[in-house]
Amino acid sequence: AKVLHNRAVEMDKRNSVKLEVLSSFQNHPGTKVREVTMEQKSISSVARDADVAAIRVTGLKTSEGKTSRLFSLLADKKINVDMVFLQEGEGTSEVCFTVAQNNTSTVVEILCEHQEELMFEGFQVEEGVCKVSVVGLGMSSSAGVAAGIFEALYKAGIPVKFITTSEIKVSILVNEEDGVKAAIAIHDLFF
Repeated sequence: AKVLHNRAVEMDKRNSVKLEVLSSFQNHPGTKVREVTMEQKSISSVARDADVAAIRVTGLKTSEGKTSRLFSLLADKKINVDMVFLQEGEGTSEVCFTVAQNNTSTVVEILCEHQEELMFEGFQVEEGVCKVSVVGLGMSSSAGVAAGIFEALYKAGIPVKFITTSEIKVSILVNEEDGVKAAIAIHDLFF
């Protein structure tokens, strides 16, 4: 959740060090980091990030490696791409991804400058979005996490734009005005 480096947690685990994340602004108890077995609930936290923008590129030629070239161009400019959603059609694809808001103008410049080379039809930038992430160990092997998230958001009346999963995180993209409400609904579900 952008608070602890993975290596710090690994060193804690190897050396049995008690680890607690504290606020540098308030004198309150923090979050204690501890090892749990995979059979127990694996969710450790819910994080919200409103500093994101979603980019949707449509009509990208899939047969000619244009998706790979797009992400190479972004990497050349040191732009970190977070959530990625790819939908393939007949000969073309639609790719959606998120970047930090301060990188949006650079992404637009890249897309405009390389549209002919990348052979895509168009693109859209959506800045009024928020990423809500459920963080924990073994997320991909924990049955029911995604189902619970979708149900909690449905009951709260929050539409999901797209979702990505990894071994340690499930991230959901929602409208920015729904970000806090989504984080609370998911937090209530698991905690």
